[in-house]
Amino acid sequence: MKIIVTGFNAFDTLETNPTELLCQKVAGSSGNYESSALGKLAIKSEVLETCCTDSWDKLAPLLASQDEKIVLLMLGVAESRNGFSLERVALNLRDYRVADNNKHEFDAVRISDREEQNALFSDLPLRKYADYLTNHGFPCHVSNHAGTFVCNDIYFQALAHKKNNANILAALFVHVPPPAVYAESVRRNYAFAGNEHMMQGKLMSEQAQLDYMTIGLRTLLDQLLGGLVGVV
Repeated sequence: MKIIVTGFNAFDTLETNPTELLCQKVAGSSGNYESSALGKLAIKSEVLETCCTDSWDKLAPLLASQDEKIVLLMLGVAESRNGFSLERVALNLRDYRVADNNKHEFDAVRISDREEQNALFSDLPLRKYADYLTNHGFPCHVSNHAGTFVCNDIYFQALAHKKNNANILAALFVHVPPPAVYAESVRRNYAFAGNEHMMQGKLMSEQAQLDYMTIGLRTLLDQLLGGLVGVV
């Protein structure tokens, strides 16, 4: 069994994409992930081009082996969000407000004519995950809209692939906010609980913010893997 964690490179006016670093930090450098539910598992990270074709061309071969069970966790940045956003729905729609990194532009066209459905839904218990993370200090919510840009694009293609390939045990897309925005959300979360002193000064640097987000994403991954006990 293998875990694949993906992020994207920078795009549009975004000079750096935090998911490029986060996917690598979640995977670590050893090639192994120690799951409390399933023990030691293989894990790898991939940074995808923010492009509708190049992203899937890179990801698809990693999912192709029918002999290997795969859990896919995909990350993308959303500057308008203030917590982890677990995406429930991927639309069969490309409607780009800006061109992707290879200058593709779309105005309300379908991602796939082979896929009859206009939307595909996650089959994971996202509300349970979101509540667990938030209650453990990692602001998180369920989102019903992954946008109509490359993040939604790759999520739709992954969920369509999962429908026809039993080796994909789970696929989830998570939008993350910029690290400084997430740190402020964490502070508000702790303040609401009356424990704001716990985070005093701890998330001042971007590195500390990324480290904290990494712990949160690994907590999410642990929850996801825990749900696979008895399936693997």
